[in-house]
Amino acid sequence: MKLKKPTCKVGFCFLAFRIGCFCLNLLDIIFSGMDTVTAQLVFGIIVIVVGIGVICFINRRKFYRRSAAGVEMFSRYSTAVFVRFLERLGKWVAYALIIIGVICIWTYSQMKKDKEKPEVRTEQPTPLNNKTIK
Repeated sequence: MKLKKPTCKVGFCFLAFRIGCFCLNLLDIIFSGMDTVTAQLVFGIIVIVVGIGVICFINRRKFYRRSAAGVEMFSRYSTAVFVRFLERLGKWVAYALIIIGVICIWTYSQMKKDKEKPEVRTEQPTPLNNKTIK
């Protein structure tokens, strides 16, 4: 008598949670010693790299799913619909991440320009309050 494997995905969820906690701790260590301008640059670069990585991952899965005839192979119709929907959604999220990263880098450059610009102060002459100088 064979025992069935449990269909519960608790192990996967726990692993994903641990990886997420590790990434948050790593980001906290990276950003703790930076000023906000530099942190924005680093965040923009990380977000762009993650977005490009997600797109490459999705395209790689799509490539290896093709047969010799160039047709994508799925075991069931519902799997095909669900996987294509998730891939489309994942690509939109990846494009949004790339746009957010570019915006972060652009705002970093604007903040850097403002920081380097010398501050010009103009002083107004103080009124004499109707006093005459003798």
